[in-house]
Amino acid sequence: MAKAEPTTVDESLFDGRTVDRHIAEGRTTREAYEAYLASLPDDTEEATESDVRLVICGRALDTHLANQGAEEEEN
Repeated sequence: MAKAEPTTVDESLFDGRTVDRHIAEGRTTREAYEAYLASLPDDTEEATESDVRLVICGRALDTHLANQGAEEEEN
């Protein structure tokens, strides 16, 4: 009896920036994407904290988002 070859996954289909388009165009399914995410290792133990703050146009991100929310409420 022949061994089944392991299936390879085209990881480019599951890129977070394009997965919705691939699903909409029928290249993959939401179920396949969820299974792929579930198969990824949990590297939480490898993570480190950072004190880096994202700055947009001279303002910290939290300040930028707060101002953006206020602008939306005015409209």
